[in-house]
Amino acid sequence: MQGSSRYRDNSTNVVIHVISRTGLTELGEAKLVRDAQAPRLARETVTAWIGRSHPVRDVLVLVASEMVTNAVRHADTGCDRRWVLVHLSQGIDFLRLTVTDPGSLFSAPHRIPAQEQLSDKAEGGRGLAIVAELSRERWGSQLLPPSMHRVVWCDVDVEKSAPAMGTRGLAAQAPQWSLT
Repeated sequence: MQGSSRYRDNSTNVVIHVISRTGLTELGEAKLVRDAQAPRLARETVTAWIGRSHPVRDVLVLVASEMVTNAVRHADTGCDRRWVLVHLSQGIDFLRLTVTDPGSLFSAPHRIPAQEQLSDKAEGGRGLAIVAELSRERWGSQLLPPSMHRVVWCDVDVEKSAPAMGTRGLAAQAPQWSLT
C-alpha cells in the first residue's frame, strides 16, 4: 500500500503502522539482524533497491550505514531485540530512509553531540551530524510507546545538491507514526 507500512514486533506483539502524509512510493524494506554486519547489509540492501548508478547512492548508503550503526550500538539488548528495520521510500524529489530499532531508555538520537567538544581522536559521535548535513537537516527521531522502539528517519534529495547548514526540516514534511 502506497504511503503506509505495518511492522509487527513479536516480542511485544505490537504492530507499528508507519503513515506518510506525503504519498510516498515504497522502494523496499528489510529486517536485519542487529549485529556488526547490519551496517554493511544495509548498504548492500539500499544499493539493491536503487541501483549502483543512482546519482545519490553514495549519500544514501552513507546515511544508511550511520543510522544502522547507531541502532546496533545504542539500542538495548535482550531477547527478541536483535533486529533493525530499514525502510526506503521515494517522494517527488527526495528519498526517505527510515530505521527502526528496539530502542533504549537511555539513548537520545534526537540530539547531535556538539562537534567542537569531540576530540580529533574520538572514534564516535559524528554519525548524526553526518546524517543531518547530508539530509540538509531533514531528519528526526521518535520513540513509539508502549514498545519504546526508536524510529529515526531522514530525507535525501533525489538529485545531488549542496547541503544547507543550520536549517531545520519543516514539521509538515516529517512522517507521522502511530500504533495500531
